[in-house]
Amino acid sequence: MKRPLIVSAEIKYLILDEVADICAPHLGVDGEMTTRELAERVAAARGLDISDTALRNSVVFKVVQALRHAKRRKQVRMVEKRNGMCVWAAGDAVALRIAASSPSSPD
Repeated sequence: MKRPLIVSAEIKYLILDEVADICAPHLGVDGEMTTRELAERVAAARGLDISDTALRNSVVFKVVQALRHAKRRKQVRMVEKRNGMCVWAAGDAVALRIAASSPSSPD
């Protein structure tokens, strides 16, 4: 019989929109990233201990949920699956937001 995973209460406070807001700028700047790489960035941004396996797996699951939700809003897009992990890239909405926020050079 499997033991249930005991996950700290910190993960319960990760809101899907907040996770997507953390991931979208990383995808806009760094390009394509796997779910695990994005989960590490989210954990670092939230100050979570990534060495805890149960916590890390919970963050990965939350990132997948958040990015699938953001995919419907065109913030991110799933490029492919590599070794069972999704590879994500910035969507059309993120590219437009980054282009609009970058300073324009005077002619």
